[in-house]
Order: sequence, then structure tokens, then C-alpha cells
Amino acid sequence: MHGWDLARAPGQPAAVPDDLAAQERAFSRSKLADIPPGRRPFGPPQPVAALAPPIDQLAALLGRDVTPRPQITGQA
Repeated sequence: MHGWDLARAPGQPAAVPDDLAAQERAFSRSKLADIPPGRRPFGPPQPVAALAPPIDQLAALLGRDVTPRPQITGQA
């Protein structure tokens, strides 16, 4: 998820294979269910579109805001 965070900060997409992100989302969902709510290391799940890329679905599951951000380009 740190790669997603770093990509999103300047408005870039996170380049993660869909199958890898989907597998990690399934793994994380099952493991998060085992953690008591007051002890979760992540924020509460955030809303995400059903057709969002798997990496964004994983990010939302782990409490990230997946609202698109404007891309930062070079200096004016």
C-alpha cells in the first residue's frame, strides 16, 4: 500500500497487476475480520465504486480515500 500512497500523492495511478491486487484484497479482507475493531492498524473501509481497479478497492478496504486527485505536472 505504500506504493499506492506514493503514486497517489502527485496524482499518478498505482501500477499494480489486477490479479495481485485482487488476491491481496481477498487476503486482507479475511485477515481483517480476525482483528478486533478497536485494534485494527488501518482506518475504517472507505467507499469505492464496484468497477474501480482492484488496487483502489484494496486501498479503500484499508481505509484510504480513493477519490481521484488532479495530476501534478511540472512547474509553470
